[in-house]
Amino acid sequence: MKIMKNKLKLPLVLHTIFFILIFSSLSFSAFAKDKALTFGVLPYVTSSKLIKHQGKLILYLEQQIGSKISIVTAPNFKSFIQRSNKNTYDLILTAPHHGRYLEVQGLYQPIAMTQTRIQGLYIVLKDSPYQSLDDIKEQK
Repeated sequence: MKIMKNKLKLPLVLHTIFFILIFSSLSFSAFAKDKALTFGVLPYVTSSKLIKHQGKLILYLEQQIGSKISIVTAPNFKSFIQRSNKNTYDLILTAPHHGRYLEVQGLYQPIAMTQTRIQGLYIVLKDSPYQSLDDIKEQK
């Protein structure tokens, strides 16, 4: 992971698809050891898979800051966005465009970014005459 402003050193083995980890303006040191931080994760897969994907990161962060962290998400993207906009989470793992929006709004600030390649999925309408890239090329 690329570390921003040397605030937190995360192991490179931790990876997530194309999301940015962002953190609120509150300092970790401001939290008591018995207060759990909320780590909001964009619901890009099922809750059980989110926990599996982010488990190592959570353990690492808990060791580094000496505080418990609870992984939370929302039932869908819209709810997650709404909750993020209301400062519901202490830490957020979200899509880059949403992270940038929250930063511009002054709600959160970035602290780390994954180094994995961004991959896109090109799709067409189910009943489209284009079923492959060759079909599109032939239409030119």
